[in-house]
Amino acid sequence: LYLRAGIDLPADFNPTASEFVVEVRSGGDLVYSGTLEVGVVPKRGHRWRYLDRDARKGTGANDGIFYMLMSINRDGVWRWSLKAFTDMSDVTDPNIRITLSVDGTVVYDREKEWTERSNGYLGELGRG
Repeated sequence: LYLRAGIDLPADFNPTASEFVVEVRSGGDLVYSGTLEVGVVPKRGHRWRYLDRDARKGTGANDGIFYMLMSINRDGVWRWSLKAFTDMSDVTDPNIRITLSVDGTVVYDREKEWTERSNGYLGELGRG
């Protein structure tokens, strides 16, 4: 699972002090949910990055999340990306909804039809 989007958050937003929950739904059914607790996304230079190499082996600490990366661009839009190793075989409907909550507040919620490929689905998330 690889997700990337632009998110409108305050310029002084601090990912290290926040909890992140991402949900993926296909046809209304929850097919993935992952959580990163407060304090696990440290700042590295101008970016915030969570990394768990054990997720690739299935022994990760946070719902298969391999990495989450955040940075703010010159226009004040936060760039967010997440990669998780998870079984997405339950995805049967190309109408896929991505919901990202930060500290219990939904900051990104978008549903659209994705394109089916031989190895899964591909969809552009865009700015939310």
